[in-house]
Amino acid sequence: MLATRPASRRRRLDRTVSFLIFVGLLAFYIAIQRGTFESFDGRSMAGVARNIWQHADFHTFQNSFGAKVSSRPGRSIFGIGMSLLMAPLWGLQLATDPHEAVWLTMTGPLLTAGAGVMVFRISTSLGFRALAAMLATLSFGLLTLAPVYSTELFSEPGVTLAILSIVLGLLRWESGAQVGPWLVGLGVAWAVLFRYDSIVIVAPAVLGAVMVPRRALLAEWPTWVPALTLPIGAAMVWTGYYNNLRYGSPFDSGPNANQFTTPFLDGVHRQLLSSGKGFFWYSPILVAAIPGCVWLWRRHRAITIVILGLAMARLLFFATYYNPDGSVAWGPRYLVPVCALLAIPLSATFDRLLSARVDRRAIGSIIVSLLAIASSAVVVASLWVSYDYYWARINYLPGWQSIPAARLTAIKHARLDRMFNDWPSSPITLGLQSLNHQSPRTLFPLRWWQGGPSPTGILLLVIALSCCTCSLVLARHRDHVQAQGAAHSIS
Repeated sequence: MLATRPASRRRRLDRTVSFLIFVGLLAFYIAIQRGTFESFDGRSMAGVARNIWQHADFHTFQNSFGAKVSSRPGRSIFGIGMSLLMAPLWGLQLATDPHEAVWLTMTGPLLTAGAGVMVFRISTSLGFRALAAMLATLSFGLLTLAPVYSTELFSEPGVTLAILSIVLGLLRWESGAQVGPWLVGLGVAWAVLFRYDSIVIVAPAVLGAVMVPRRALLAEWPTWVPALTLPIGAAMVWTGYYNNLRYGSPFDSGPNANQFTTPFLDGVHRQLLSSGKGFFWYSPILVAAIPGCVWLWRRHRAITIVILGLAMARLLFFATYYNPDGSVAWGPRYLVPVCALLAIPLSATFDRLLSARVDRRAIGSIIVSLLAIASSAVVVASLWVSYDYYWARINYLPGWQSIPAARLTAIKHARLDRMFNDWPSSPITLGLQSLNHQSPRTLFPLRWWQGGPSPTGILLLVIALSCCTCSLVLARHRDHVQAQGAAHSIS
């Protein structure tokens, strides 16, 4: 009985910490919202969402922030997931102000805060200290691409949550929990609904089946086969129907289907190393996850293979895409889910530091702190200016109307090349430079901070700070409870 008490307390603490993570990250993400959306993709998906809410119809596209209805096919370009999630939020928005988007800005924060909870639960399920898992969760939630992508309506936050559901589902499945295969099946289906090309994640997810004992797979197939086939099958059928609705064929995925034109090595370099879009430049804290992959491998090889496989699937799939970096977006947009995946081996790094000798812990802490400071600077730059600010800086040419078309194209290509390969033209550099010579009143785009902090903005940050602090304290207490349980088991 003594052994079960710490286990019960640990489960309660896990639920409490998860709740605090969700509320804290949600408050932070709401505090940094811009209150509007600039991306064509986001506005298109918002238009479909409004039409779903008002007419329960997928056939027409409705202007995101007006009342005009067009007869052209729905343009939720890559999938219906974001539109379905936004549809009920349109009900609140239309009841308050149909020309604003305040309620729609909840979409990204809800998805990304949920992903933060998933990172924590996966890391603790792997046996890492709750404090290490909490530090990795906050690193993902505050110091990577996650904050800026909570401010737009791109589909990547939804795919991120789906991929983490697959990882957690595999761990639960391995431990014998019946919810495990359902989390895997729903995760794959959810990812496909948000972006139809997410089907590439299925192969790495299938690799995770080796985690489940073969005897259990054979004996329990009536349970896990429906859990996988029903949601994934439904998502595939819907995708075929929606493709036929938009493009006239279930197998036609639209104008981007045949645009894999980038040389492979060039695409990989652009996503990982280029000054304009390199992954680790935009999330320096995740450099600390690299040694964590080794320690994670020693603890759980199968899940390490799954995590790296899911990350590589996105990297390699988009390497030859016509815009492997995500085009007009902050950093390598398509690798946003990789931030969450690498937060798991980052937990291994923090766990290792917490148990290291004093001298090694001091050196490791200094390195991690420097990476965190660099990440903070990049996040500030990403939030200080609108995500398309650097694109306008690079592409705007005074008097462009009088420049011959061929010459104009050549100039723009040269500027883009400098953005990808020269640090002075990098979006990070331009964003940091804007902190010095631009007026916050005219440049700072965040809704609750324009012209000075508002009571709502301050309150949201207080909630975020309080929840994150409490979650760290409770995570440390949870580790103490777990140590007590281990001591009781031994005795």
